[in-house]
Amino acid sequence: MNTEMAKDTVEVSSNIKTSKSKEATRRLMREKDMRIVKGMFKYDELRGGVLKFHYKKYKEVPLKNYELVDGQVYDLPYMVAKHLNNHCWYPVHQYMHDEAGKVTARIGEKIHRVSFIPLDFIDMEDNTKNIVTVEKYS
Repeated sequence: MNTEMAKDTVEVSSNIKTSKSKEATRRLMREKDMRIVKGMFKYDELRGGVLKFHYKKYKEVPLKNYELVDGQVYDLPYMVAKHLNNHCWYPVHQYMHDEAGKVTARIGEKIHRVSFIPLDFIDMEDNTKNIVTVEKYS
């Protein structure tokens, strides 16, 4: 009976340690995302245009409105700059035939609507632009 209680105590204490480490990791991520970075906003879809949007990533951080003009330099939180570079695109589909002759659709290209060009930071996490997809055609 004592060994069962000891196992339960160890399990509970390990769950507490895990939740504390997750909380600490989340806090560090939030601090990194809230870091202010400088860059130039480019509206690739509408040159000279204005992009208005709302953004909120963490429940502890209030919803904020943004209004960005093409070609202007802004100081933005890192998470907003990352969002503009990685999540504002639409797919262009390509159709191809597989070995059985069946037509399949896939995303052939991502067309970015906007971008945030860094002036004082390097995004070490953004390695998606250097990925090349190689496919074999018969």
